[in-house]
Formats: sequence, structure tokens, C-alpha cells
Amino acid sequence: MARDDRISRIGESREAWRERKENNRRLAYERKIVRKILTTLGVPRVQLKIDAPDNPAEQDWYLTLAWMEFRYPNVPMHTTTADVWNISAWDFFRVRTRKNSFWPKWNELKEEFGNSDRPIACFFPLPQASGLGNAVLHNLDLPYIADEDPQELLRMERVTTSLEHISLELFPSFINRLGLVWNPQ
Repeated sequence: MARDDRISRIGESREAWRERKENNRRLAYERKIVRKILTTLGVPRVQLKIDAPDNPAEQDWYLTLAWMEFRYPNVPMHTTTADVWNISAWDFFRVRTRKNSFWPKWNELKEEFGNSDRPIACFFPLPQASGLGNAVLHNLDLPYIADEDPQELLRMERVTTSLEHISLELFPSFINRLGLVWNPQ
């Protein structure tokens, strides 16, 4: 534990400390996702440094998913991260059941974004033990890549009763396909 963290924790309740740590963890994850999306799709790292705010009050907002949607208004989807951090690797393969954490999360997202015509993309980490990295739950209509790397090709698609297509796929595959329909520059 860093010395600064111990000092700031003095006088803070255990619950407040846990909440602050979880917010920092979520913020770090969002920044990792945004950096990966933008650099993979051709935005130079130098440009990301130029876009960094000088005002310390805006530093928390910089490189978050909300910042990406503001900075690049043509992004073709609403973006969010899952608040489920301990997902069972088996949920990736299960059908829609009450025990499967992906589908209740999808219903929450539909309610959160309500009447929007824009698709939704929810990023979340898969357990490290699975070795799969990050995944995306989305309803974007993205083209398929014929010569896609089989290591990155793990995609599960469902059609809801309202005939909506929902895909769950690994992050590298999603980014490659997203690059075919969206250029952030």
C-alpha cells in the first residue's frame, strides 16, 4: 500500500475507502479501454497527450468513456463498463438464465440508455484465469472480417424475442471490426 494512500485513508471509513478504491479501479479500466480503442484505430499517442486537460479538476474525466463520446461525437455507440468484476468464465457460454450475469446486465443497459437509437457497447474484464482478456457485450451491426485471427475470434450471438441481435465477443475482434465502420480521426 502506498504511503499517500495510507495517509489519505486516515479518518476515512472502511466503506468510503473501498468505494474510492473501486472508483479508481473503474477509472483505470476505462482509461485502458479508451487508450486501446483510440490507438488501435489510428489516433497517435501524441494526440492523446495534446488532448489532455491542463485543469486538474478535469483530469478525472480525461480518457474515460464519457470523454471519448464527447471528444469524438461520431462514435457509433453508447459506451459503458460493467459493474460486475467477478464474472464466471462459464457465463460466457451459458444460455440466458437467471444465474448468467451477462443478460441481466444487458437489461440494465437497455433501461439506462432507454429510447436511444444508438447501439450499446459494454466493456468488461474476463477473469485472468481464462486467459481471454476483455470482452464486449454489444448490439452493433458490424461487418465480419474474413481472415480474422482465430485466437481473437470468439463471438457469441443471440437474438432476443424482439429480434434484436446481441453479440458477446473478445475485445481485439470487436476493435478490428469497429475499425471498419468508424474512424475517430
